[in-house]
Order: sequence, then C-alpha cells, then structure tokens
Amino acid sequence: METWDPKEGPWVPGDLDIRSYAGGVTLSHKLFPILSRNVADLVVLRSLQAWEAIHERGQYYLQTSYADLPDLSRQLPCLGSVTAYESESSRTPDDFLPPFLAIGVGDLLPFSAGFLSRRYAPFKMPFTYIGNGIPNLHASIDADRLSKRIQLLESLEGANPGSYGGLDDNAVAAEWARTLLTRDLDPIFRLDKKESEHYGNNYFGDQCLLARNLIRADAGVRFLALFQGGWDHHFDLFDPSNPMGLYRLAFEFDTAVGNLLEDLKAGGQLEKTLIVAMGEFGRTPGPLNSSKGRDHYRAAQVALLAGGGTRGPKAIGATDPNGGFIVDYGWSGERPIRMEDITATIYSALGINWTKTISTPSGWTYEYIRHSEPERYRPIDEVF
Repeated sequence: METWDPKEGPWVPGDLDIRSYAGGVTLSHKLFPILSRNVADLVVLRSLQAWEAIHERGQYYLQTSYADLPDLSRQLPCLGSVTAYESESSRTPDDFLPPFLAIGVGDLLPFSAGFLSRRYAPFKMPFTYIGNGIPNLHASIDADRLSKRIQLLESLEGANPGSYGGLDDNAVAAEWARTLLTRDLDPIFRLDKKESEHYGNNYFGDQCLLARNLIRADAGVRFLALFQGGWDHHFDLFDPSNPMGLYRLAFEFDTAVGNLLEDLKAGGQLEKTLIVAMGEFGRTPGPLNSSKGRDHYRAAQVALLAGGGTRGPKAIGATDPNGGFIVDYGWSGERPIRMEDITATIYSALGINWTKTISTPSGWTYEYIRHSEPERYRPIDEVF
C-alpha cells in the first residue's frame, strides 16, 4: 500500500509527501524521489490479486505462475528457465554468459528448470556484498594448463559416467565455468566503488548495478532475477529506527532500481529491457495492526513495470480509499489481474508465444500459461 497504491489515511505519517502525477499514478516523493522524477516511464498495476497468502507458496506462484502442488512442483520450470529455453535458438558465439542469472537469492526462492534441461536452470550467484564485486574471476593458472586440466577431467568422467552422481548437472555447471574462466569479466563483474555508492552501497544496490552491467554487456543474458528481502512488515512499519522498516527499504529500492532505470534509459537499453517489481501478495489495508505493521493479504496487490515497450505514466486499476478492495479493474480483462496474466505479459514483451505447450518426458502437457487457449488468462495489453 505504501509503494504503488499509497492512500491518504490517518495512519499515514505526515512526511510521506504523496503526490499525484499524470496517468493516475501516485507516489510518495519522500520514499521514492528518483522514481518520482522518472514517473513518465512507470506503469503500476493496482487491480492485481494473489492466489496465495503464505510466503513459500506465494513465492512459488510468483516464479512459475502455477500452484505449488506436490505431484508437479519438481517438474515445473520457472519463468527464467522458460525464457532461457526460448532464447536458445537466437544465441550467437558472442553470447558467452548464461541466459538466466539469479543474483543474490541463493537457495531462498524456488528457481528451477523443472523438466527442461539443466542448461536452462538459473546460474545462481549468492551475491555477498564485499565492496568490490565478486572475487575469483580469473583462473589461477595459464590458459594452456587450464585447457589440459579440463581435457583430463572430461576423459576421466567420460570413462565411467555412471559413477558420478548428478553428472548432467555437473556437466552444465562445468561448461559455464569453463566459459567464464576464459573470458575477461572484470568490466562486468568488478563493481566500481563510486558506482556502488551511487546505487546505495548495499546488497540490493550491488545486485542492480551488476544487472546493469550484464544488460549493457549484451552477452547472452535474457532473464535476471534480483531479490530484496525485508518487506514482511508485520510490526513498526513507519518507525525510522526499525532497520527493516519502510523508510530504509524504500530508500534502498528507490536508489537501486531508480538508478538502474535511469542508466538503462541513458544507455538506450530500457526500451529492450522489461523491469517488473512485485512481491508475492499484498498487505492488509487501512489502519495498521496492533503491532503497527501490516499482515498478509490476497484481495489487493500491486506491481510496478517499466521499460520493455511499456508506456507510462499509467495506473491500471483502482482500489477503495482504504486500499482493501478493487473498485476498477482498469483493463480489457474486466476482472482482477492474476500472476498468470503478468507472466503472459512478460512472455509477450519478450516475443515468446505465451499459449505454447510442451509434451514432457513424463507424458503430461506443460502449458506456458494455464488455460491460455480459452483466454482465461492473457497479456495485459494496456501496459503497452
């Protein structure tokens, strides 16, 4: 509620400075000064509803657009893996980076290639902020000796492949590792200290700075997943002394994503890069709870989009004065927007056929978007 659908209620601190802009967009200038000056590039979705209100299940839905079902969960690929799979045919010899990178998430979120080849799995980077980027970017031996070691490893594994557990996964990881070890990655991964400070000098800021470098490099990455935790504001939402409160997290987000947006725009990459910022569900509306925070809520949720052909400033949909219920859907679907619709929108922006189906090795049919054929779900064309 305090992000892309702020309300003027008695629970709102006087310093939030909520302003109205063209296209129906409203933002707190106090919390989001950089995004406020770039409001012309923003599209906000305010008629969104979540299917889940539990973190783990909601995060799974966010990454796959499917419910977390015991019989299917391990088989379902996430959005990034589908994107990587679809981009395979357009890769060139200059595309040496993995197509799907998950930065800073470690094993927190359900990123998986499912039944797809592990080649399309996320290349996970447990990005720990160290001030100067990621260490160990270079092989400690010369290229010729490295090549000989790789040949020896391949011959040993090839002699008895059945003895090596998870060989396919290891082979894919080794393939990417060999590629990365033989390239000069410093311009991409070695973060400039001044630029890091410009992006906030923190964990999430460095994620966004690295994302900018990867996009500028244009070396094969097609899907980036970034993660800023801490938005589970059950208590002390507006307390400035709360290290996980709204003021600090909003500042981090605005500094990181705002500068990412501006840098991509200045470099000409924003039109070809779709930014989607959202969580797994909404927060309880109106007055704060007894702990001065907000709890999990499904009936109203928000999302922010920029770039990738979207056209702002624009707010799609509206909620009541407390932010609890949708009063205007704001799009041709004439119903609440769901995660399936956002996934279809992402695929549509990337030129992916969102109605596509694949026959899986286990004999069932995987739909990129469930029930897309009868158009139960579809792209939100209004964002474009």
